[in-house]
Amino acid sequence: MGYFDWFGTPEQLEELVSAWKKGYDNTPGVKFLGKFACINRPVHWAIFLEVKDYSTLQDVIKARVIAEKSINFKRDLKTMPHFEEEFFY
Repeated sequence: MGYFDWFGTPEQLEELVSAWKKGYDNTPGVKFLGKFACINRPVHWAIFLEVKDYSTLQDVIKARVIAEKSINFKRDLKTMPHFEEEFFY
């Protein structure tokens, strides 16, 4: 699970999440389950992935970085102040 605050435009968010999804879809052992908004805070988002094991998590991180480069996304702390990842097993 990755969760993050987003203060950019909805269009920028969709472009970024679509790029991530494309990268995850091309990573063996990874299934993108969706993007979810928390009810108590509309700018707080979470993405959920099903990952076969802990070693695949490294591939997920690589896929995310490659996806961000593919759309020239450069993290701006005013747009996305934090992104955290959790691994549950």
